[in-house]
Amino acid sequence: FMLESVNRFFKSLDFLKGVVLAVAMLIPVFLSNYFFGDIHFGFSVALGVLFCSPTDVPGSNKHVFFGILIASFLSFSLTLLFGAIANILWLLLPLLGVFVFLVSYISVFGFRASLISFVGLMSIVLSFVHDYSEESLLTHSSLIALGGLWYLSLTYLKSLLFPKIQVDQLFVKTFEKTADY
Repeated sequence: FMLESVNRFFKSLDFLKGVVLAVAMLIPVFLSNYFFGDIHFGFSVALGVLFCSPTDVPGSNKHVFFGILIASFLSFSLTLLFGAIANILWLLLPLLGVFVFLVSYISVFGFRASLISFVGLMSIVLSFVHDYSEESLLTHSSLIALGGLWYLSLTYLKSLLFPKIQVDQLFVKTFEKTADY
């Protein structure tokens, strides 16, 4: 029974998503280190992947696509905005209040929307990590957007290679719950 449980875990959608996430974050870091001798570019791309990964929850391909795309755009724009005004206190405080409210308000539209809202709030917080020059802020924000698009492409590839894994897993869970009942 235990071997069957372990085998089922390795064939599950959650394990596949974990592998895709790990690959999506490690490849940019390794490539950045190999080609530039610096992991900062790869880390920014990996951060974009991290921002977009929570929205990859079961649902239609259309909802997954737009959820990741919106999370990528939101993380890019909020990182750019708050990184640019981080040192202008009179502008930062009112905009911080307004945007935290607006981004939090997204969560009333459902589970995927609450994850997009979480991504937006996380990108606001992480935009204050260090002081940017204008060029490095734009580069960092663009690489975050690139990371989101990179994760979106890998998620699309995953859905092409394993189109029925989600449905099959839900059927198995339904059969097990019905048998237990």
